Amino acid sequence: MSKLISRFALLALISVLASVVLISGPGFAQGPPGIPMIVYGSVTLNGSPAADGYNITAWNNGALVGSILTSGGNYSIQVCGAPGQTCSSGNIISFQLAQLTTTQTATFTMGSSVNLNLAFTGTPNQQAQVQQATSSTTAQSNQTQVVTVVTTVSTPEYPDFAIVALVGLLITLITVVTLGRKRKTQ
Repeated sequence: MSKLISRFALLALISVLASVVLISGPGFAQGPPGIPMIVYGSVTLNGSPAADGYNITAWNNGALVGSILTSGGNYSIQVCGAPGQTCSSGNIISFQLAQLTTTQTATFTMGSSVNLNLAFTGTPNQQAQVQQATSSTTAQSNQTQVVTVVTTVSTPEYPDFAIVALVGLLITLITVVTLGRKRKTQ
């Protein structure tokens, strides 16, 4: 009987250590970037369509979560899709044009596409416009835009470590049952 208990204790210890290693691994520390929200529409500046090359930026609680240049008085920006950018469902996303602000906002919903026309009033920072247009036009000339449509996203309601703990518990239970069967057959 004591041999069975010592084997069980050893296997339980191994299961717990494996769970800790899996939980603290890089896969759990930093997950993949989230599924972005796409916001698009027209852009007006002082009542007229915005000229090409103005930088539209998206902000979530003071953090930059998207940037795109105006084109033909329009914009289409990917919000919270790059690594390190985090948005939670319900966050309010605000917008700027060359450092001018607008009252129009969007509510972040992962994987959604939102039509939002932006209106700005004031004098934009011309120096920022020229720098952005020059550097971004060169970078964008060799890029292809890819749009991914997400119809349904299902995420678990519990943290990843709960899965690892459940797997460890399952392994331990299988081991105990197996050892119990071996002991009965001896």
